[in-house]
Amino acid sequence: FSIGASLTDGWLAAKMLALLGYIGFGIVTMRAGSKPVKIAGFVTALACAGYIFAVAFSRSPFPLAAA
Repeated sequence: FSIGASLTDGWLAAKMLALLGYIGFGIVTMRAGSKPVKIAGFVTALACAGYIFAVAFSRSPFPLAAA
């Protein structure tokens, strides 16, 4: 098992990128000064979390197309 080989699977690479997005939008949400930016960051972080779960269950980087 190596990390480089596992990222050649598209669905796993998509999950890792979505995880980075989730962390990034969480940071934006915590540091934002205005309420609209906090709400947008929170909603986008939730969307990333939903995408991570959908990719994990479908094992496809395009979970809605795999259905």
